[in-house]
Amino acid sequence: MTVAMRVRVAISLAVVLGLSLVAAAQTTAPSTAPTATQPASVAWSKPESLQKGKTYPVAVILAGDDEIKELEQNLREPLLRRKFFIMWVSWKTGGKVFHPQPADAAEKILALTKSSTAGNAVDPSHILLVATKTTARTGIDILERYPDRLAGAVLISAVPIRRSAGGFSLWSPSAGAWSVPLWIVAGTHPKDAAHTLLMWRQVAAGAPKKACLTIDTRIGESGGVLAPDAAIDRWFDAVAAGRQPARGPDRQAENEREFYKPFVDALAEAFEKTPAASSGARLSKSDGPLALAVTAPANWMRDQRGERAYDEQTSPYVQLYLTPGLAGPFFARACAAIRPGGAERLLDAHNRRLRKRGFLVISCRRWRRNRMAFECSTILWPTRQKWHRWLVLSGAGPARADGLVPLVLVMDASATPDPAAMAAAMKRLMASIQVQANR
Repeated sequence: MTVAMRVRVAISLAVVLGLSLVAAAQTTAPSTAPTATQPASVAWSKPESLQKGKTYPVAVILAGDDEIKELEQNLREPLLRRKFFIMWVSWKTGGKVFHPQPADAAEKILALTKSSTAGNAVDPSHILLVATKTTARTGIDILERYPDRLAGAVLISAVPIRRSAGGFSLWSPSAGAWSVPLWIVAGTHPKDAAHTLLMWRQVAAGAPKKACLTIDTRIGESGGVLAPDAAIDRWFDAVAAGRQPARGPDRQAENEREFYKPFVDALAEAFEKTPAASSGARLSKSDGPLALAVTAPANWMRDQRGERAYDEQTSPYVQLYLTPGLAGPFFARACAAIRPGGAERLLDAHNRRLRKRGFLVISCRRWRRNRMAFECSTILWPTRQKWHRWLVLSGAGPARADGLVPLVLVMDASATPDPAAMAAAMKRLMASIQVQANR
């Protein structure tokens, strides 16, 4: 960067942006110690061997002063190798998770990429955005306001919330924001990071089919930054070239599929070979517009503590919670719902409701039998103490002309589910369930 260029950038920062510039050499890391009178610092790293007359993409990296060093260690070399200019912007955050960047920070930061292009060969319409947990507010604001200038965005341990007139709420990306390829880095530690991951899965539940969204859980139990690997390398290559990248792998989902595959295979086989469980008590319930009755497997009981009241918006089912042992890992829900369109649509609707709550739902196998639909799936979700995982055998149907559809969910949350017991319970419940509309 020439002396004249540094002066122009310094003027832009001081006069237009209200930020302080730490002038950088071609490959200089940013300053991370802004003072009370310098609320933010900016520095540039410049790739080598540039071609005259060609423009290059720019990576805009937003971080707290306690995060910038680790980001520099992980991202500087991979980005410079792909001919990204890098603009490092850091705030003195004091470790606060929700650092209150100025409301106009997005506009000012992107203005800097335009004002600093002269002699720098930077393409201000080809930006890779990187934001962290302390700069998520500004990162999401840029995604919402300037999606046409973004070639991709990486959000690292960022909580997906946005401020509105009514306060803070879960971010619901606009169509413009969904048009930007997103790489989300989230941890899995139950006491803190996992709930950010759960929120991202809630966001993902509303993604359009064409959205390029990757949820990267490789940082696992820790916090941290984006570690290079083959998947993110391919993603960076595409973004640098201005191409639409392919989605990266969801490793948490892959791990669940691998863990449960033997049980899913055994469950499908057990469903074919295992007879229905012996009959136990006949149980019934009426709630809202629906009523149901079902014969429980022998020695099973009802536990009303596990039942949700009918609610047309959040829980549109009448349901009975049944189990062979109170507070045990093996249980079932016998339900009835109004679902025009039939059994498979009811299974799909139930899975969507769980995903909207942030649960990781993996549909492993589905089949039809005598106008009924069955599915093997897995569910994973965190509390503050631990992750909870279930193997689920679902059955729905047959649908009635008035739109009423029975639904049975048999679940085993143990480390070693019993496929034969699950299949036997499903057959008993599906053979005996009756549903009707309350008049």
